[in-house]
Formats: sequence, C-alpha cells, structure tokens
Amino acid sequence: GVREGGRGEVKNCKSGGVHTVFVCEALMIYLVAGAPQELLRQSAQLGKSEGTASLCFADRLPDISVDDKLQDVRALLAQCGWELKEWQPKPGLARHMGVATLA
Repeated sequence: GVREGGRGEVKNCKSGGVHTVFVCEALMIYLVAGAPQELLRQSAQLGKSEGTASLCFADRLPDISVDDKLQDVRALLAQCGWELKEWQPKPGLARHMGVATLA
C-alpha cells in the first residue's frame, strides 16, 4: 500500500503497472448524506491519477432501494466513476458487498 511519503514512489511506478485497491467496510453507513458519493468519486479520481484501481466494499451504499436492485447499484457506482464487476447483497446493516473497477 501507499504509506505516508509514498506518493512519489507510486507515481514513479505508474508505468510499471501500479494498481490501487480501495477497501470500504462499514464506513458509508456512518457518513452524512452526500459524503459517500463524494468518497466514491474522489477514490475513483485518485485511482485514475495513479494508474488503475479496484474498489472492494462491504457497506451500505447510499440511495439504494430496500430491495437492493442491481441496476440502482450500477447506476450509483457509474455516476461516481466505477463499474460494478461483482455484487452480493447480504443481510445486515452493511448489506452491500461487491467489487468495482474504474469506469
């Protein structure tokens, strides 16, 4: 991963195939309205600026209907710069699990 002071190392390795993995587990549940979408957008922008990226999440995505419709999840992630690759809703508060890559 990237540690403090490591951004230069990542930029130097960009041509060598750096891939950043963002992990979001039970975080968006606690953010104020609008903040989860901004977090998703900023992580996609950072991923694009550094190379390629994936997003692995086990959380509750904002503005997703109670029945966890796949098209709603795809639309939300696409609006934030991500393309859904895997989706597995589950019971519980952090009920949305999946993997996305940069759109």
